[in-house]
Amino acid sequence: MTFTVTGAFKFSQHSVVQFLAAEGVSPIEIHRPMKKMYVDNCMLRARVYEWTKRYQQGRTSLEDGRPAPWPVPHSHHGRKCSADSLIRVDRRCTIDKVTQNLNISHGSAYSKIHDRLKYH
Repeated sequence: MTFTVTGAFKFSQHSVVQFLAAEGVSPIEIHRPMKKMYVDNCMLRARVYEWTKRYQQGRTSLEDGRPAPWPVPHSHHGRKCSADSLIRVDRRCTIDKVTQNLNISHGSAYSKIHDRLKYH
């Protein structure tokens, strides 16, 4: 089963970063075990550095401050790998299934499958 980095799942990663940053753990040491746990859905290393800095500056909120209606970009490598793994597991996987599992638009799923992964 594939999850997206949204909602409670995203907050769990933010809380891990918040706790370990308060303990004085470096961002790279925070990201390594997170990558093992969350695999393809892990927060990017750059975001771990960014959030560590925010928490060290006194931030207490787990929310990223992005307004709800704004779309979240889905162009990083992890989503591409997730689409590829979905198709490798089920060769009859449809664009709609990729759309639902990755929580992306139909056009984005089509682009990833046909343009980037070169499945035709």
